[in-house]
Amino acid sequence: MSQLANSTWALSNIFRTPNWMLTNEEVTLAISVVKDICLSSENNKVLVDALWCLKNLTMVDSTIELVIAADILPLLTPHLKSPDQKVQDTAVRVVGNIVSATDVQTDAALEAGILAPIHNILKNSVVDNLRKEAAWVLSNITAGTTQQIQKLLDEGVLLTIYDVISKDSNNVVKEAAYVLVNLVKGGTTNQQKQFVDTGGVDSLASLIPRFQKESSLSGILSLALDAISAMLAADSDNVNKIKDQIEEGLDILLELRTHNDATVVSTVNNLLHEHFPDLEELNSGGGSDEENMDNTSLPGTASKYVAGE
Repeated sequence: MSQLANSTWALSNIFRTPNWMLTNEEVTLAISVVKDICLSSENNKVLVDALWCLKNLTMVDSTIELVIAADILPLLTPHLKSPDQKVQDTAVRVVGNIVSATDVQTDAALEAGILAPIHNILKNSVVDNLRKEAAWVLSNITAGTTQQIQKLLDEGVLLTIYDVISKDSNNVVKEAAYVLVNLVKGGTTNQQKQFVDTGGVDSLASLIPRFQKESSLSGILSLALDAISAMLAADSDNVNKIKDQIEEGLDILLELRTHNDATVVSTVNNLLHEHFPDLEELNSGGGSDEENMDNTSLPGTASKYVAGE
């Protein structure tokens, strides 16, 4: 056991940085060893080092497919349910790296059954960082295809996201917010309608007063505003309902015209100009209309990202 523990630790360190000088055959051999450990080890310390090896391997796009080809993903699902926090945390990071990659690789993770345990972690874990990582995984699923978004909706994740946003720490809420933003940006009309009908607009709008004074979170604030604007711009039956909900918080939107982040100011000005043109106070903000109504806009499609970005 001592030799196995030391060897697994050494193996994980070989892949600690992405510039390893190894052939695909050598990498595949390492993956097969890790797979055996995931199958058979009853020692959680050894298992954690094996999972760290997988976590390091899946940080590199070219080796994710080798990991999937080794049929390791179904072995990760039980570790997502582990009572050992270190095992669970490392397994979540491996899964997160995989769903941050291509849509095909995300499909492979979903087919392996990772969605339900990830949802359970977000819903029930008492560990702040684990909930954050779980929300990150889910946000990258909603940055994928409409079929992947639908699986998340069918799992009932939306109501959990609303609950998280209403009461969790900013650390977790930031990642959960991306779930909503990505869904709005990439979802079908029916998926957006489900979002609206279940209270998604209120949840998204609640991010505005929560983050309006936190400069470090101005990026997600801009994305939330842009997502609301995108929904209002859509030709659908949701528009009047969304407007009614947003109008309750117009005072906060008006305050944001003096925000210290130029992107936030531009985004909120564009939102007000496009969707609430009759608002008299619109022209009372700082700067001229030309200055406030620039054409700065955020990307129209969701993108996957690595935790911490």
